[in-house]
Amino acid sequence: MIFHVVLEKDEDGWIVAECPSLPGCVSQGKTEPEALENIKEAITAWLWAEDQKAFSSLPPPVASQAVLVMSKPNIRVNLSIPQHKELAPGTLRALIRNAGMTVEEFLELRK
Repeated sequence: MIFHVVLEKDEDGWIVAECPSLPGCVSQGKTEPEALENIKEAITAWLWAEDQKAFSSLPPPVASQAVLVMSKPNIRVNLSIPQHKELAPGTLRALIRNAGMTVEEFLELRK
């Protein structure tokens, strides 16, 4: 991933590095190479923090289930399958119908 960085010398002679596309992502160094190395670390930390915020806002997982996402051009199907050791006969067929497709359409998506 590429981020643009702005480098400016401050009044104390330090090089300040800022990543404008990531609000508040700023670092510094005594030299340009040091400032660039420090801003790389700051970008990594900024992205990690944003990921943690997003993760913590996710709803808790629903009862144990697997979600099968199948897609081809212009077709996308989400199929939720309860996690069991073994599906009862007819269960997969019913889940496929609940997803709004036929068994034949499901098998075609698998190709």
